[in-house]
Amino acid sequence: MRLLADEVTDRILQALREGSANAPALVRATGASPKTVAQTVELLAAHGVLEPEQAKAGAAGRPSRLWHLSDDRRLAAFEVSCDEFKGALLREQLAGYDRGPGKAPAQATGSRRRRRVRDA
Repeated sequence: MRLLADEVTDRILQALREGSANAPALVRATGASPKTVAQTVELLAAHGVLEPEQAKAGAAGRPSRLWHLSDDRRLAAFEVSCDEFKGALLREQLAGYDRGPGKAPAQATGSRRRRRVRDA
């Protein structure tokens, strides 16, 4: 779920719209940590949004993996899901404001957790 609303995801997709890139280039493009970029890229690949390709061998060592966007249908479906999820989050947040001050949803106040602790 976090992947759908994550700003790093948006930045990675934007960078890859300009062409294939390796992990260090994505770190520079997003400003995120190498670990965050690696985890996000792997999750996007697992969802079929990104595909890896081996970079041409040039330097010694392990060949670099380049990432590129998958076909347009998968990307479009993913982006629709992202937009729907972000919309649902915003509607939920706005519903909390409609209730007035001090009337936030039970999840935001932690009353559900307190109730479980009391019942235990």
